[in-house]
Amino acid sequence: MSGVRAGNPARRRPAAMCEFPVIIEQDEDGFFVVHCPDLRGCWSQGGTREEALANIREAREGWLEAAEHRRDAGATPRKTPS
Repeated sequence: MSGVRAGNPARRRPAAMCEFPVIIEQDEDGFFVVHCPDLRGCWSQGGTREEALANIREAREGWLEAAEHRRDAGATPRKTPS
């Protein structure tokens, strides 16, 4: 153990640099619906998988920006990039 705890602010990465998993499903009309379970209310959709994933990236950025302004503690990533 390195002695540095995960909660140590000196070791935290900015939320925008963190990885947030998404869940993507195709609905009955053929659209792809995607959401980020770690970010409450962060949903999007697209006509293709690629479009849906691009849209959720944009939604995630907006969610994180709004969270920063309201100081919401609800943005907790499951993992961070190496």
